Amino acid sequence: MRRDEICHSWKVYHPSERSLLKTKKALAKRVAEAYASVPIPKFYVVFIFEEVARDSCFVGGEPHNKFVRFKIDQIARTIPGPVLREWWIRTLDEVIAPFVKDRG
Repeated sequence: MRRDEICHSWKVYHPSERSLLKTKKALAKRVAEAYASVPIPKFYVVFIFEEVARDSCFVGGEPHNKFVRFKIDQIARTIPGPVLREWWIRTLDEVIAPFVKDRG
């Protein structure tokens, strides 16, 4: 497998807002640091932020403009056992909470 095929890809869907650049950088950095603590090299952590136009996200058939949605593909490693998987999910929840808690 090539180095560029081994990654942890995060796709983040969010409303269009010009003020998010610093937030995007900070979120990507904090998540990369969490992976580095495992240790997984930071260059394996890829973030793609995709802006979603107003009234282009629907929940239950209704427009929903206050949201952040994550799609995460972790393909470089498998976390062994349910206890470690639960720890990793809690860790990531704590890392992203400051960025998404008030966004829906």
